[in-house]
Amino acid sequence: MKTIVIVLMIALFAAPAAADWTLTVTEARSSGGVDGFVVQSAEPGYPTEELFIAADGGMMRVYETRELGEPWDPMAEEVFLVPATTITAGMTWNFLPDETSAYQAEAIQMESVSTPAGTFDAWLVDITEVGGSGYFTSSMWWVDGVGLLGESEFEGGWLTWESKLASYTANGSGFLPLAIGNSWTFQSAEVDTEAGSIGAIKARFGN
Repeated sequence: MKTIVIVLMIALFAAPAAADWTLTVTEARSSGGVDGFVVQSAEPGYPTEELFIAADGGMMRVYETRELGEPWDPMAEEVFLVPATTITAGMTWNFLPDETSAYQAEAIQMESVSTPAGTFDAWLVDITEVGGSGYFTSSMWWVDGVGLLGESEFEGGWLTWESKLASYTANGSGFLPLAIGNSWTFQSAEVDTEAGSIGAIKARFGN
């Protein structure tokens, strides 16, 4: 399941090299009676990955993943990226797993977030390992009608890596607008852990 993490979180709780990471909705697809869309993830130095995503019970669910050109790999359990249209503080859901761990997402609060693509009112969503120590955590920001604004990773409360939305095309509504041609480009960078506290990341994002 390692590739699942690379797809969206770019090696969750690791420190990848600085790069432009892009997500693109490439096609409509049906599988197992479910109609959804293929979202392609591309980043220099990593295989191109694809996710098959569709709305399910008010959530944006990941049904299958693969490396480009390989057979589709169904998810072993129900996992979700983000609610489709409605987020409230305290909501939780099963997030993308990796080879060894399951993760839970929790909606925390609305925040004003500044990125190269603009400033937005976004939902802060924290990602934690189920049953873990809480040493490794991640935060993501989502905006209705726009999508993902960026992600930050922490070790023991210290910021170690972040990505920010640089540009996007998002036709449609919801926290993950799915229409062919929608795309998001992120600027990614490692962060000096000595200077990277939770307060520092809030300052970087304009809070």
